[in-house]
Amino acid sequence: MNALNKEKIFEELRNYHTQQFPAKIKNPVMDNLRNEFAVMEDRIVGMILSLVSGKSEFVDSTNELNSFQAKVKTSTPENEEHANKNIFAAKISKLAELVSFAKESGFKLKTVRGAKVV
Repeated sequence: MNALNKEKIFEELRNYHTQQFPAKIKNPVMDNLRNEFAVMEDRIVGMILSLVSGKSEFVDSTNELNSFQAKVKTSTPENEEHANKNIFAAKISKLAELVSFAKESGFKLKTVRGAKVV
């Protein structure tokens, strides 16, 4: 079962990274949000990969994602930056799904074995 969950997470991560932000966003507020999101995204994806490989425990980032989504909604007027807001919304919801699936998968830390005595 864990092997299927690992493969599903890897597949979802590949799909997640297909949609990308533009290299530079003209609106400086949205560009700063993009940079802030990139740092948070790297930390969450790194945690998921470490969890799958058994090197770290699960850290729930759902609240952080929800607060960031609220920050994006309130950062610019409703009639501006529709395309970038849609990308933010899609990436945040997909990342939240990945975090939720990783939490439900129940991956365990690998046990550390002692050195062999010859």
